Order: sequence, then structure tokens, then C-alpha cells
Amino acid sequence: MIMLEVFTSYPPYYNIRHDEKLVTSICEGKKPEIKYKIPLLLKDLMEQCWNIDPRKRSTSEELLQLLVCYCHEDDEVLEKQINEADELNKDFYLYDPNRLKHPQAIYTSRLFLKKEKKITIFYDTRQVNLELPDDCI
Repeated sequence: MIMLEVFTSYPPYYNIRHDEKLVTSICEGKKPEIKYKIPLLLKDLMEQCWNIDPRKRSTSEELLQLLVCYCHEDDEVLEKQINEADELNKDFYLYDPNRLKHPQAIYTSRLFLKKEKKITIFYDTRQVNLELPDDCI
């Protein structure tokens, strides 16, 4: 999520309400919208960090190795992708929290209390008279 904000200036989920529904959808795999063209090498790396399975995410050491590799070995490929992204992002608006932020997008930690559902159970309380024949016992 930090990479997304660094690349785009937009915080994740800036345009939607931060509530229990968002928490649930994130746990179910919802990813933030990417409004800005990001070089493919970096976008793939960022999305790998978002993998719902923590075992499939890169470690910090792996991230460092990949970034060093991008800077030294894949320099031309990354530079080309950066130039393409810059061209596509010429008219991109930087994030302005006073103008674009959803009024209920809250970026501080807070506790969501689990709401209990009230369940009403109706029981049938009619009295039933049964007669059992003597030979049944």
C-alpha cells in the first residue's frame, strides 16, 4: 500500500467509506484502484506484495534484490517503462484530500466492534394430546 501511495500520491481506498464492509472486502481479496500508470515491472512487484497468501509475497530481502536488479541490469527496460508511464500520466491530478477524499475515509487506527445480530426464534407452544394404544408400550 505504501508503494501505491508513493507512486500515485493517492492513499488506498481514498474514495470509499472506511467501515466494516471495506474491512470484510479487503479480507476477501479486494485491492485498491490504481488510477495512475505505473511501470509494469514496479506494478507487478507492488501487486505481488498484495497477494492474499502471505507465503506468496516477497520478503524484504527479495524486494531489495529485485530493486537492485532493476536499477542495474534491467535499467533500459525500466527506464523505457518509466518514460511511457510519464507520458500517459501528463494530465494526472495529484491527490488532494480536501477535494477527493470520501468523507468517511479515515486513515487512523480504530476498532470496529462486532455487531451482534438479534435473532428472534418463535416456538410453537400449542398443546398436543396424543393417545397411545396399550399395545404400543
